[in-house]
Amino acid sequence: MSDERKRENEEEKLKDFFHNVIGIKSEAVLEVLAENSEICKLKAKTLLMKENEKVKLW
Repeated sequence: MSDERKRENEEEKLKDFFHNVIGIKSEAVLEVLAENSEICKLKAKTLLMKENEKVKLW
C-alpha cells in the first residue's frame, strides 16, 4: 500500500472517530481535523493531549 493511500485510510479513520465518538457533523471541520491529526499506537497506556501541549518523554 502506498504512503498516500495509507494516509488517506488514516484520515478516514480519524474522520470516523471525530464524527462517531465526539459527534462533529460538519464535513469541513472533519476534513481539517483529519488533516491535522495523526493516529498514535501506544502500548497499554492512553495519552490525552491538547494542541501544542508539551509532552515530556522519559
